[in-house]
Amino acid sequence: MATTAGVVADGIGFARRSAPFAPPLAILAFQQVVYPLPLGVFARGVLVGAVTSLIALGMALVYRSNRIVNFAQGDLGAAPAVLV
Repeated sequence: MATTAGVVADGIGFARRSAPFAPPLAILAFQQVVYPLPLGVFARGVLVGAVTSLIALGMALVYRSNRIVNFAQGDLGAAPAVLV
């Protein structure tokens, strides 16, 4: 992979690499135009969603390794999700 002046010349253009992100970004832009909300509310929603997804991922990993559902792990992760 050759670089010239800080640009990676790997044969894939920026438009092709960013194509998977275009539909979600278009949806977010549409939502901000039609249903405007403060940036803090949006950031809080992203943070709570991220914490919740990490809790779910941890529960899935524990189940896959032990074949036992450990609800205490989700309970311990729910307090930070509520406090965020």
